[in-house]
Amino acid sequence: MARKSRRNLVEEQVIFSLREYRFGSYARLSVRSNKIKNDDSISHQLQRNREFISRNLSGSILTGEYCDNGVSGTTFNRPGFSELLKDIKSGKINAVIVKDFSRFGRNYLEALELLDVVFPELDVRFISIDDGYDSADPQCSKERMVYVIKHLANEYYARISSKKLTQAHELARGNGEFWGARPPYGFERSKANSKILVIDPEAASVVVRIFNMFVLEGYSYYKIAQILNRENIPSPKSYHLIKHGKAEKVEKNPEKYLWLGNFISSITQF
Repeated sequence: MARKSRRNLVEEQVIFSLREYRFGSYARLSVRSNKIKNDDSISHQLQRNREFISRNLSGSILTGEYCDNGVSGTTFNRPGFSELLKDIKSGKINAVIVKDFSRFGRNYLEALELLDVVFPELDVRFISIDDGYDSADPQCSKERMVYVIKHLANEYYARISSKKLTQAHELARGNGEFWGARPPYGFERSKANSKILVIDPEAASVVVRIFNMFVLEGYSYYKIAQILNRENIPSPKSYHLIKHGKAEKVEKNPEKYLWLGNFISSITQF
């Protein structure tokens, strides 16, 4: 695909800045409660969205607010979200704003289909405030894979919480805290707060490459694993051991820690 010139990127930004957007503000909370006083409460999410539009999007208007209280992000079959989609398809709404990607949804494949296929086809702008993502910004398209990685973690949280976490842990997850035994590949624990995950640049670059090979180049899981092994790139298992000072364990039995097709599948098909 031909690379856009700086002039074309500037022209795109001008076009988007001149267009009038009718925003639909969306908020979601997994645990039903109107008394949760934190950054992820429904009222706080909607307030953040209102303030962002007012301060940063002159010429745009907030047309409607939609919310799902006590509804899991693993499904898009939600009353509030369904109403938002209905208004998008009718032309009432042509832009969507959320506090962060996890409020939008934790089902990675469905979320990306909406962001990459459905919304572009309907000419809908999408903004995720805390992630610094705006589909109207050409730079965001170039950095799309960073957001793909974040979606992987979002769905990982949802999957493990449904099986292993207590209600207290579910509330903590609502605050953006991670209670799993090991962060998903591509993330690491924050040094400031071990319950918060941040992107691990080294592992994340491998995830980006895996997605490029799988989605853009059409390689099979087996082929991708072969390439990574040939280049001596540590698998998730060996990477974890090496990072925690146990490289000798990998060196004693390297074949035990090779990339396998199922590792690639788990990364691309959460």
